[in-house]
Amino acid sequence: MRLLVLQTIITVSNYEYIFIFYFGQNASIHYEVRATGTLSTAPIDVGDHVPYGTVVAPGVLASYHQHLFSLRIDRALEGYKNSLVVEESVPMRFPHDANPFGVGYVAESSIIEKEPGLDLDHS
Repeated sequence: MRLLVLQTIITVSNYEYIFIFYFGQNASIHYEVRATGTLSTAPIDVGDHVPYGTVVAPGVLASYHQHLFSLRIDRALEGYKNSLVVEESVPMRFPHDANPFGVGYVAESSIIEKEPGLDLDHS
């Protein structure tokens, strides 16, 4: 099988965003988004673990943050056996020991079973 690959790269601040469409001869469509760049990090006490980031080295925390993209596509193009996963950012309780500055959040994923109206309120 051959693929037609359409790709664009956009540089924004410390990231390069790579957007790729794969079109197959069998009418399949795959979409991929990649981000490369330098992590934004913060100091943390060695041995500490928090729910709002990943320890990337002793004493170095990479806080969770968002890269938001919008893509509209009919998921039935390839048939109805596809699935769509939506990942939402949910604020952590504040004030809380694990969220001392009120900026922490966790990500929750869910599979969309039917076409919904999604909450687009960015607040």
